[in-house]
Amino acid sequence: MLLSAYRDGEKGSVIEFEPVLENYPTGDDVADTQRWTDWLEEKIRLHPADYLWMHKRFKTRPKGEPGFYK
Repeated sequence: MLLSAYRDGEKGSVIEFEPVLENYPTGDDVADTQRWTDWLEEKIRLHPADYLWMHKRFKTRPKGEPGFYK
């Protein structure tokens, strides 16, 4: 089961449940990862303000390269 959640203004939060992905996993790791990424991107685009944007995923950089967060 897939789950996504977003805030609904003054009413609180909405939690949506969806069936699992069909024919998953396929055995193709790249294709499977792309399916998950597509699903996640779709949810973020519907409610971008509710995504955890403050997570500093790329806080470390190779020596000599500028940081992303300044």
